[in-house]
Amino acid sequence: MYHTNVELSTLTRFNEWWISGHLRTELVKKYRRPSFARILNYMDDRQIILLYGLRRVGKTTLLYQIIDELLSRGVEAKRILYFSFDESDAEIDSVIEMYETGILRSPIKSNGRVYIILDEVQKGRDWENRIKIYYDLHPGIKFIISGSASLNVQKRSSETLAGRLYSFHIHPLDFSEFLTLKGINPEFENWRMFEDSVKPLLMDYIVKGGFPELVNESSDEKILSYMKEIVLDRVVLIDIPLEFGVRDSTLLKTLIEMVASDPGFILNYDSLSNKLGRSRQTIMNYIFYLEYSLIIRTVKNMRPGFLSTSRKMRKVYFTNNAFQFAIRGLAYKDMGKIAEGAVMQAALPDNYYREGNEEIDFLLNQDGKLVPIEVKYGAGEVNKFSHLLRKLGFSDGIMVSGDEYKMYEKDGVRVRVVPLWLFVLFHDRIAELR
Repeated sequence: MYHTNVELSTLTRFNEWWISGHLRTELVKKYRRPSFARILNYMDDRQIILLYGLRRVGKTTLLYQIIDELLSRGVEAKRILYFSFDESDAEIDSVIEMYETGILRSPIKSNGRVYIILDEVQKGRDWENRIKIYYDLHPGIKFIISGSASLNVQKRSSETLAGRLYSFHIHPLDFSEFLTLKGINPEFENWRMFEDSVKPLLMDYIVKGGFPELVNESSDEKILSYMKEIVLDRVVLIDIPLEFGVRDSTLLKTLIEMVASDPGFILNYDSLSNKLGRSRQTIMNYIFYLEYSLIIRTVKNMRPGFLSTSRKMRKVYFTNNAFQFAIRGLAYKDMGKIAEGAVMQAALPDNYYREGNEEIDFLLNQDGKLVPIEVKYGAGEVNKFSHLLRKLGFSDGIMVSGDEYKMYEKDGVRVRVVPLWLFVLFHDRIAELR
């Protein structure tokens, strides 16, 4: 007798286009993110497509948009299977077997190209090995998968599916995308013309974190509850314990609150061990869990000579500035720290520099060139920054300010002082400013 833990009615519910031939507008949505076009470039390749990122950043919407695109290209509706492991407990084998017997009504290997789209795949038992078997045995299957648990999805896919997969990190909306959804499309070449319309929206973007569902939300209470209960608490109280077998949720919360109280602090595991009454290794593990769950990001100290980075002296930030407000509330007004977090979130630097009492907030690698970035939201300290750049052999640097814009050049060192909103919007093009 044939056994499965997936009902045909469940598959039909997930795949309404089998009957209607199309998707509802509220599932597809009008706005296509830049990542959508990049993903489409790999649709004709055999390799698996993996989308990973924080919860609620729009991965499922991207999957629906891919399905809509396939249907518009003339792909037969029943050759597209979608299943969400976030909404239904099942095994991959059972899903595919029911698809074969109930929908295709023939072996999948005899159906040519079929698209199997698996959402929140990390919740499927032994998912990476099951997908590997189907991938190797059935060249006609195009797998498109998504996952929220970064370590689970990235580590297991890289180990088991090496050479079989293209991965795409889906971030929250950047400031440019946020503005587009607000009906504003600033041009870099004419950036001054957009200052009055863009600048007032920067804090709105920072507080909402670039989460698509919050773009037009006006209730501060709902915004903060969303960030804390739907994003943060879900990861800390459910995802990390399930993935790593963590039982000490109090320690996870304490570490998160420490980041909230002093974003950018330098990790000292011995000091934290003494302060928190946990072993050094335990704290290292928990920092690891938070980083690979995409809640925090550590930035390495680049050693003198820039030939190596230190495993010690790492600074730690939230991956998203909105987490800061979710924990501390909207009364949090340390604009220096908010600006530093906004620069980190926009540019995703891997390094900073510190030696003795001298420090540069971030060192950004752009096209193989290191770009020093200093964040001084209050009164700028251009002379001090310029002196350090000269000492370290840099000819250019960027200082991010609150409102100021100017070019400073002395003794062969040029410093571009730019307002925060301009950097967050066009961080990858600041070097073009003249």
